[in-house]
Amino acid sequence: TALIADSLELEIRSLGKLVNSQYQDYIPLVSADESTLIFTSRRSNSTGGKVSKDGGFYEDIFMASRNSNGSWSKPEPIVELNTELHDAGIGISNDGKQLFIYSEANGGDIYVSSRKAKGWTSPEALPGEVNSRYWEGSASITRDGKYLYFASNRPGGFGGIDVYRAEKLNNGAWGKVVNMGPKINTAADEDAPQIHSDDVTLFFSSKGHHG
Repeated sequence: TALIADSLELEIRSLGKLVNSQYQDYIPLVSADESTLIFTSRRSNSTGGKVSKDGGFYEDIFMASRNSNGSWSKPEPIVELNTELHDAGIGISNDGKQLFIYSEANGGDIYVSSRKAKGWTSPEALPGEVNSRYWEGSASITRDGKYLYFASNRPGGFGGIDVYRAEKLNNGAWGKVVNMGPKINTAADEDAPQIHSDDVTLFFSSKGHHG
């Protein structure tokens, strides 16, 4: 009853067949000016055309642009970022010029690519203390670029996957990694942190909080 009383009425509309496919399309990332949409898909024309152990095609990253009439252009794969293995976009900077990418390397790490006048730079592992020999994913950066929220199953948390925050140091690396604490993290999994543009409102998914 309490959850129903605290709910919101929202209108959900599909972006249509031009953007969506018959395959899995997910993790939509939109730049702050809403001109660029980047998402991950497991459609049949994935790079290499390989099928993973779960029977689906490997993930690729796609991008679409908003037209003047508000519609979206046909999504195109970002060829500089896609490989024959899983490639997933997990976070985007406020200006749409930095894309955070999940890589299966080293047990699961976060990489970053920068948008150029034409195309994207080769992904590089985040420098500093964010990546470990454990799983890291689901990155979200504050509007000023100073803090990065991410998920990890590293030891020392409250259980399963937890939400962490890292601070950008003067040398450009990410350090001062802190667990977001028991008000957010539980003994179950917390994942997919998204920090609002107000830099104080945090959205995340949870298997531990009541839902």
